[in-house]
Amino acid sequence: MFSLGGEAFWVDLRQGLVHCDWPPSSAGGGSSVDFGFIPLPLGCPPDLRYTQPTLQESDFAEATIDRTSALVNGTIRFVYIDRARPGGNVIVCVSDLDLETKVWKNCKTFLAKELWRLWSFKEGLPETEPRFPVLMADGTLCLLLCNKPKKGYADPTDEDYICNVELSNLTVLWSARLRKHHTIDAPPILPTHFFRALNALDPQKRELRGVFTQKQ
Repeated sequence: MFSLGGEAFWVDLRQGLVHCDWPPSSAGGGSSVDFGFIPLPLGCPPDLRYTQPTLQESDFAEATIDRTSALVNGTIRFVYIDRARPGGNVIVCVSDLDLETKVWKNCKTFLAKELWRLWSFKEGLPETEPRFPVLMADGTLCLLLCNKPKKGYADPTDEDYICNVELSNLTVLWSARLRKHHTIDAPPILPTHFFRALNALDPQKRELRGVFTQKQ
C-alpha cells in the first residue's frame, strides 16, 4: 500500500492497483469512497492462475518470483520479468506510473543477456535467469541469481547470488553471495546488517553456472 499525491494505492501483483482519495472526502458524511482500478503495465504476462476454479496458497507466494512494486523517489514503480523466451532472452521490464493520467510509462527494459555482457557482471556472477526483483529506496533494482542445481545434490561450495543494478545506465553496483539460501522457490530473508557486511566476490575460488556451463 502507498500514499502519494493525495491518494492511497493498493497493489495486487497479479491484477493491478486499486486507488482512492486519501484521506477520504467528508462530503456526504464520508459513508462511501470512490475507488478506481489501474491494470498492470501493457505487455505484462497475464496470470493464468486466475482461470483456475480455486487458488492455492502457494500461488500467491509465487507472484514475487517475477514481480514487485514499490514507491521510489516519489514514483510508483512496477517490475516484472517476462519468461516467455528462456535463458538470456528473459526480459526485465520496469514501468513508472503517471499519477495524472494513471498510465504506466516505460522506465527501462532489458534482456538478461545484456546484464551478462557487462564487465561488472562478468567479474563474478553466474549467467542465470534473474528472479525475485526487489526495488531499493534509491531506485536501484536487486535481482537474485540461482547458481545451485535445481535438483539433486548441491555441492557445499555452490552459492546463490544477489546483485544490485543501476537502471539508468545498466550497471552492476554491487553483488554478494547467499551461502545458506536457495533462491529457486522463495526469496531469502536478509539480516538487517546484510548491506553493511557485503563480502567481496572471489571468482577464482568457485565455479559459476551459466547457459553453456550448467552442471546436471
